[in-house]
Amino acid sequence: VAEAFPTGVVPNFAVTTTQHMLSNSDGTTWQPIDLTNLSTTLAPSANATAVLGANADLFTGKTGYNQDFGIFVSDNGGADALVAWKESGGFAGTFSPNAAFVKATYPMTGTHTYVFTLKWKTNKNAPGATIFAGAGSGPYSPTSLVAQSIAAGANPFTAVSTNQYHLSNSNGATWQPVDAALNVTVIPGADTNSIVGANADLFTANAGFNQDLGIFVSDNGGADVLLAWKESGGFAGTFSPNAAFAQTTYQMTSGHTYVFKLKWKTNKNAPGTTIYAAAGSGPFSPTRLIVELTN
Repeated sequence: VAEAFPTGVVPNFAVTTTQHMLSNSDGTTWQPIDLTNLSTTLAPSANATAVLGANADLFTGKTGYNQDFGIFVSDNGGADALVAWKESGGFAGTFSPNAAFVKATYPMTGTHTYVFTLKWKTNKNAPGATIFAGAGSGPYSPTSLVAQSIAAGANPFTAVSTNQYHLSNSNGATWQPVDAALNVTVIPGADTNSIVGANADLFTANAGFNQDLGIFVSDNGGADVLLAWKESGGFAGTFSPNAAFAQTTYQMTSGHTYVFKLKWKTNKNAPGTTIYAAAGSGPFSPTRLIVELTN
């Protein structure tokens, strides 16, 4: 996806191609990945919405430990608050990077200064274990944080939940709604393009079955149409989340009513099997659908 911005409206972009490591995480305390290179500041003059994206290759040097990856914000120098996070699985193997991406929105008040940072931890107490961000042999795959400011209003349209979802006995063919509360309705006032993103931590309770996550749309009450989907692997291990993100573009016509939905299924017939969306012990990692109008 390539998005053009007006002159002077350039998203903030913080990136590093260094490999980062965190040892002996207690599984509770979030630690900065790199305060110098992986933080960015927005100071809107009027109320606005921040559209945030965080990207990293995450993996573990010791089996049995997953990597939690979060976007935090400090408002006017206040304490850091967690905006969104993903859990990246490392339970089944070492040095096997998970291409993690998390996207979120955050409301901002005019004249406030917001500092966004990336932090991480393990999913449980991990003495003697080390987790990593950045893959390859150097320069490493980029770890990055993007912060885009949009004027306050309905756009971007978003729905988010910190519930954990499960789907049992999927036949591997029929797409099932994740949660109607995650539907996003858009009635554009002019013909427009959009960027649509679906965000979820996916995993299985039964080895040998993968999780399919899809973005659907209904135009003016018509049948649901599949726009994009991802398959999240669960073949090698159970309870090892894949930080899944699917993104696509979609053209909309003025005055039409569009309902975007998240649906899921297993990759094959799965009697007696359960798959899950959202990780952690509650509140769970966010499951989110975002529709951003671009013109």
